[in-house]
Amino acid sequence: MKVLKEIQKMNKLPKENKNFRSIETLFRNSLRSNLELTSLADSKASVLISVNGFILTVIITASGLYLDNPNMLYPFIVIMLTALISILLGTMAIRPRDKVHLTQKEHLENFKSVAYFQDMADVSPKEYLHMVQAILKDKQKVHEHIIKHIHILGSEIKLKYYWLKLAYTAFGIGLSFSAILMIFALFESMEEQQNIYQFKSIYEPSGAVALPNNQLLLVEDESQESLHLIEFNKDGEIKELGSPKMSRKTEMKLKHKVRDLEGVTSHNKQIYAITSHSTNKVHKHKKAREQIIRFEYEDGKVSHFKHYHGLLDELKKLHPIFNSLSTKRKKEVNIESLAWDKENNSLLIGFRTPLIKGKAIVVTLTNPDSIFDKKEQPKLEKPIFLDLYGDGIRGMSWDEAKQGYWIISGSIGKRKGQEFALWFWDKNNNTLTINEENRNLGYAEGITKIENLGLFVVQDNGSKKTHGANYMLIKE
Repeated sequence: MKVLKEIQKMNKLPKENKNFRSIETLFRNSLRSNLELTSLADSKASVLISVNGFILTVIITASGLYLDNPNMLYPFIVIMLTALISILLGTMAIRPRDKVHLTQKEHLENFKSVAYFQDMADVSPKEYLHMVQAILKDKQKVHEHIIKHIHILGSEIKLKYYWLKLAYTAFGIGLSFSAILMIFALFESMEEQQNIYQFKSIYEPSGAVALPNNQLLLVEDESQESLHLIEFNKDGEIKELGSPKMSRKTEMKLKHKVRDLEGVTSHNKQIYAITSHSTNKVHKHKKAREQIIRFEYEDGKVSHFKHYHGLLDELKKLHPIFNSLSTKRKKEVNIESLAWDKENNSLLIGFRTPLIKGKAIVVTLTNPDSIFDKKEQPKLEKPIFLDLYGDGIRGMSWDEAKQGYWIISGSIGKRKGQEFALWFWDKNNNTLTINEENRNLGYAEGITKIENLGLFVVQDNGSKKTHGANYMLIKE
């Protein structure tokens, strides 16, 4: 009824007043609509920026987890790019614009509206007052300036929604694409991880050696607790036993005189291990990183611990490549594996770097016990060169049944995105064969043969803050 009464009143108004009311309603609704559309666009852009900012924060925080799995590298990159592009386009949508960029058509270049904030800001308050007063005297000019103001707002809204549309399109496509990549990566990871397990409190294992009674000894690089014992049951499940027992003196030597253990092997009760012999993070040579150690292990206890320093000096005499090394990571000495040669009672030392003509180096130490017991200088044989397709040696272990060595190869530089492969080296026949079934071993750095179970491989991919390292059991 009220609406009908209002209509009746308007019908009784003079024609001139009716037109004025119609014009006023048009202007009011147009301005309200433009302001609501502007607010909506800014709100949508702000939400998009906030969401993608949160995604970036989470992704960067958890980047270690993604990058440790090569399959997740591409989804990680796509999500990062999607978030960055969406933020950039969303920012373009809410970015303040100069009127010049809104009115680029020739017939709109010079017009102004006293209702538009950029035109207000270009004159002094006094000038603005005079301009408004002059316009208010002429109803036609008032209408003209309101129309111009509405048009400028419309031009800005059009640009806002142009960038907003691009932002949401990029976000939708990028999110969908990254989801597809992630699903494929998860399926690949599930296939690869059928025989992959995780330690609870071992984070950076770099070598492993089988012991009697289904036990294994692991060495860990860059850790205060460098020796770990684990035990296998009949089903192949492991139990972490912690560090082996040792005297306080031996414990202090391991903590302060030995750093960056990389390779470990055994002969009867004797355990041999070697450090990387590489420089530290600031490219300084440290004696603790240039050690060969030997100790006896029996009934869960370490005894007769000895260590030797001086291998680098003998390597420099052995081959010119060792005498002309720099502190660059790809050219310096970096030892990562050790294996026992049962036939010759010697140690095989495997190098990650340097390479010689693209081939990995193995050096034989023929008097391993004499350097500890008789204080002899190391006796080294000429290097053996292995073609591992440009990779270095990351792990090595003797296989009694096959009468040869299992070798893990890996990149000589940064390992991100690189595949580590498994090889078998028949030393007597000097043949080297890649294991096609295990072309990607993650970041494997230690390998040993376990009777009735297969090959045990440890990966240096853990983090004390987030997760333990992985290990694999490879059936032969």
